[in-house]
Amino acid sequence: MAKRTDDEILADLTAKQREIETRINAVKARSKERARKEETRRKVLVGAVILAEAERSEAAKQRLQALLDKHLVRPIDREVFGLPPRPDQPGQAAVSGDSTTRLEGGDRP
Repeated sequence: MAKRTDDEILADLTAKQREIETRINAVKARSKERARKEETRRKVLVGAVILAEAERSEAAKQRLQALLDKHLVRPIDREVFGLPPRPDQPGQAAVSGDSTTRLEGGDRP
């Protein structure tokens, strides 16, 4: 059997290294995607619980509305909940509908 040269050995090892790096990246990508999906699911569940509580309790509804008003700064996000544009956002178009800080959909948050 012919003895392999250092260049051949190096080429084989480099190919194996690339294959291992590809596999590592695939595992990392799957893990990152799984974590992202779990985070999205947590957010959906928390939102559902909070919305359900806001439907049952006027105090919870008011707390939720205050939190939304405080933390939502982008006009497009505020519009989803029927909130007027923030005064600190000059030049923004008014939200359609009335300009009260009620939640869209009547008494539903």
